[in-house]
Amino acid sequence: MPNTSPANWSSRSGFEAARKAVRLGQVSQMERRYTFSDQSFIRRKGLRSKLRILVIHDDPLAREGLQRLINTQPDLDVVGLVASGWNALQRAYDLQPDLAVLDVSSPELGVEAIVLLRRACPSLKILALITGEEEHGRQLLAAGASGYLSRPIAEPIFLQALRDADRRARLKGMD
Repeated sequence: MPNTSPANWSSRSGFEAARKAVRLGQVSQMERRYTFSDQSFIRRKGLRSKLRILVIHDDPLAREGLQRLINTQPDLDVVGLVASGWNALQRAYDLQPDLAVLDVSSPELGVEAIVLLRRACPSLKILALITGEEEHGRQLLAAGASGYLSRPIAEPIFLQALRDADRRARLKGMD
């Protein structure tokens, strides 16, 4: 018997659980329709509690370290790890995460990756990690990033930036 918990709706069996939840009257037909297309709607309605994050970094050690750090938080969940920009486009499209953490210091990842990610997933929020000056951060914001952090970054600041990027986007969407 599938778990009808809305927190489980992101998987294939989760879609079946969503259908069952509608039959049982736990969720209206209109809300179920939105859950398939608008992941932020699910969180606004309180149907899913975790922020789904895609980590895009060319260094495997950094990817795994970010995953471990993020997954220690009860309200954050890493749904995918990607090394290159082209793979990031496909994974973002397939997984439909709420937020992408993108290291733009690698040669293949940069402003172009942000533009392409925003085209592939318009509702995706992007938090860029940079090693450089403020001007580069402004370029990333102009390209569509929700925010940027300049390294080195303390863990509490990084985790708060993840939450803030999502919170600001949700507040904009509620206007």
